Amino acid sequence: MAFDKTGTLTRGRFEVISVIGDEKALYYAAVAERGSEHPIARAILERAREVYGEIPGADNYDTIPGMGIIAQWNGLTIGVGNEKLVKGFEAVINSEIEGKVREIVDNGYTVVYVIVNNEVLGAIVLGDTLRSETPAVINELRRMGMVPVIVTGDRAEAARMVLGSWVLSMSMQD
Repeated sequence: MAFDKTGTLTRGRFEVISVIGDEKALYYAAVAERGSEHPIARAILERAREVYGEIPGADNYDTIPGMGIIAQWNGLTIGVGNEKLVKGFEAVINSEIEGKVREIVDNGYTVVYVIVNNEVLGAIVLGDTLRSETPAVINELRRMGMVPVIVTGDRAEAARMVLGSWVLSMSMQD
């Protein structure tokens, strides 16, 4: 039996899994992302509100397609995005953060870096989580002798991370 991953087996939305480095990275990222409707921004804001309560908005911000967002707030320049954005800031990712990020990316998670005044404070790990009923459904299908298969446009690592070893994964990118 074949299943689509996103929204069928998973909740279909990003959630913050963890923060690597300075815990304030989540707060700064939320300030920068407050005006954005991007799914990653919504996940960051949701978690930050759970931790810090209401989050102020940036004084101004610009979205940089394919890289992330740059915002100004209280005299700080905040960047939230991928490695290209880090390079654009001419910032350096310290080896501890870099090592943890490499391990996480290999497991299929999405990572955004948080840069404040040209310093990488940390990284935010995001992922899609299983719907609560997914394991029972998959286990029942296996009990019945069926082989569950996931069909996804995501990278194979993301499928394996979300569904584990009990599902054969197929990726449009494989």
